[in-house]
Amino acid sequence: MSDFKKNNLLKNRTTSKNLDQNDLNTLFPIYTLTASGDGGNNALIGNDGEDNTLFGLGGNDWLIGANQKDNLFGGTGSDFLFGNDGDDYLAGEEENDVIVGGNGNDTAFGGSGDDDLSGSDGDDLLTGEQGQDTLNGGNGNDTLYGGDDNDTITSGSGNDTVDGGMGDDKITIINGSNREKSLIDGGDGNDTITSNVGYNMVHGGSGNDLIQANSAGAIYGDTGNDTIYSTNIAVVSGGKGNDKINTGVYSDTIYGNEDQDEIHSGSGVDKVYGGLGDDVIFGEADSDILYGDDLVEDDDYDGGRDVIDGGDGDDTIYGGSGSDNLKGGNGRDTIYGGGDDDTIDGGAGDDTIYGNSGWFSRITLMGGDGNDYVEGGKYSDARIYGGNGNDILKGNSKLYGENGNDEISGGDYNDYLDG
Repeated sequence: MSDFKKNNLLKNRTTSKNLDQNDLNTLFPIYTLTASGDGGNNALIGNDGEDNTLFGLGGNDWLIGANQKDNLFGGTGSDFLFGNDGDDYLAGEEENDVIVGGNGNDTAFGGSGDDDLSGSDGDDLLTGEQGQDTLNGGNGNDTLYGGDDNDTITSGSGNDTVDGGMGDDKITIINGSNREKSLIDGGDGNDTITSNVGYNMVHGGSGNDLIQANSAGAIYGDTGNDTIYSTNIAVVSGGKGNDKINTGVYSDTIYGNEDQDEIHSGSGVDKVYGGLGDDVIFGEADSDILYGDDLVEDDDYDGGRDVIDGGDGDDTIYGGSGSDNLKGGNGRDTIYGGGDDDTIDGGAGDDTIYGNSGWFSRITLMGGDGNDYVEGGKYSDARIYGGNGNDILKGNSKLYGENGNDEISGGDYNDYLDG
């Protein structure tokens, strides 16, 4: 700090005479003070009990407010602004500034440059503006805007609103309890969003985002090819783009939405809707309900060529339209092929399989181990294999009972039956 000089000349708004701090206190009580630096490196300190307005102007300045409503303007240079107590307004303006709001409900703008903004306690509004900024909301219900470029944003305890803005942002939400609710929007760019404790709503925004959430609430990837890892999340939606979604424990509702998605539902009783596109869905543990497509009624709807693996548990799987590959896995599964040319494997367990109702579609149905019920569909060209167990097979074309005491019924046409 050898280049710093403390500016003791406070300019009162009503006089052109320069007075030092002792003169001001002696002559008359002042409730509003304005002090300005010069082109050098200045340190301006406000007075308690007064609303201070401090201008750093040129140089690398230190501006420190007091316990009332202070207005601090850094000007040019890399400045340090500290609001202290009270509801303060702080503007770093040019260059790389460090801004600390202190106690109270503060409003801070970084300006141009790579700025560091901290709200501390209180309900603060922090805006990084231009540059690669670092924002830390601290305690309280804060609103944080990253602005342009690649920003790093940390939201502390409280019900916060975060918008990363443009650029590839890193956003971390650290709530104090599960009762706190925050709203997070990554904005444009390829963002990394981490949400810890709290009932938070996370939007990735445009861009290819990485979202990691470990608390209840909802995730929406928005546009872009997003990667989502979630634990204890009520609703997860990939949005538009080729998304990868991985959920953990508890019961989730997952929407792949548009394009080609890969979904791992994890443990818990989950509902998964693949949506448009050629999706790959893994039910994994517990009894899941898996839809290759969304539930729609549209003659022109093309659900895509989906791959669905129910994994362990008693699953219900809907292939929907499109030529799908469906696997029940272990457990007592119920599988519906839907339209088009499907391949269905019930896997281990006593499964119920319905091929499809498509005209002249070619399907392959395999009951697997267990006592299965397999029905090929009235108008489809089916290849049905009962597998091990005492199976009931119904359908057209070729039916193979394989091992076990099976009951086999052909359709209305010329069928091949092999017990």
